[in-house]
Formats: sequence, C-alpha cells, structure tokens
Amino acid sequence: MVSNPYIECGKIVNTHGCFGALKLESWCNTPKELASLRRLCLKKGETYTEYKVTKASVFKQFVIVTLDSVNDMDTALSMKGQTVYANRKDFRLGKGEYFIADLI
Repeated sequence: MVSNPYIECGKIVNTHGCFGALKLESWCNTPKELASLRRLCLKKGETYTEYKVTKASVFKQFVIVTLDSVNDMDTALSMKGQTVYANRKDFRLGKGEYFIADLI
C-alpha cells in the first residue's frame, strides 16, 4: 500500500510570458497527459500546496500552465526549479498499469 497520495509528474523549468504562466518538463507518459490535469501541487518541507490549473497547453515537448494564484512574473520565477506533484487519483491507470515510482 502506498502511503503518499501525491506523485511527481514534472518540473518547472522556466516562466512563460509576463503574467505568471509556467513552463513544465513533463515526467508523465506524454506532455498531453500532464496538460490534462486540473490541479497540481508543490511541496515545501512535508506540506503540499494544491493549485487549480486554469489553463494548460502543450508546446513542443513542454507544458505551459497557468495556476489560479500565480498572476505575476515574480511569483512564477520563485517556483522555477521545483518539482510538480499530482494526486494519484487524478490519473487513470489501466489494468496491469502501475506508476514507475511504485515499482522502484
């Protein structure tokens, strides 16, 4: 049984534009899968902070997201380099499919 309800799904590699959008490197099967998530989390210490995704799109191999309370470049820059998490329940695994993190 997995005790952590969150799983790593990407990394914030940069900002995008001047209104707080973030450029994510996807660690999901495809960038489209990461872009389909409606909420993402960031971790500080042992605390996860959940953000509602207000807009998401795939750009080349990256995902551009806008989060509900990130409205400016300074806030977005402070998030650069952080790992992005999602709730495991937000993914649909088929029969016989598992998260790689659970197999390690």
